[in-house]
Amino acid sequence: MNGGAIANNIANVGGGVLLNNAAAIFEMNGGAIKRNEAQNGGGVNIASGTMTMTGGQIEYNKATNGNGGGVRVGGTFIRNGNIVENNTSTAGSPDVQELPGSIYIP
Repeated sequence: MNGGAIANNIANVGGGVLLNNAAAIFEMNGGAIKRNEAQNGGGVNIASGTMTMTGGQIEYNKATNGNGGGVRVGGTFIRNGNIVENNTSTAGSPDVQELPGSIYIP
C-alpha cells in the first residue's frame, strides 16, 4: 500500500486488514487505516505473517469484543516513523496488542 486509505470497514476479525498466513506480507508506505471495526484487531489483525509500516496512520479503529483496537499482533509488526493512536477496545490495549508475536521499531 503506497498512500491511500483503508477505511470504514466492518469484519469479525481485522476490520481493515487481516494477515492469517505465515507467508503473508503487507507493506504500508504512508496512507491511513482508519474508522474500521472488528471484534479483535479493529484496524489490523496480524494473526501470522509480517506487516511493515513506514509512515502513515492507524487511528480511530475499534475492537468491539476484545483487544487491539488499532493493531492486534500475533505475527510480526515492524514500525518505522508512523502514528498508531486514538483507537479503542472493550478490553485493554486500545492501540496495539501484542500476543505471542513481535513488534520491532528500528
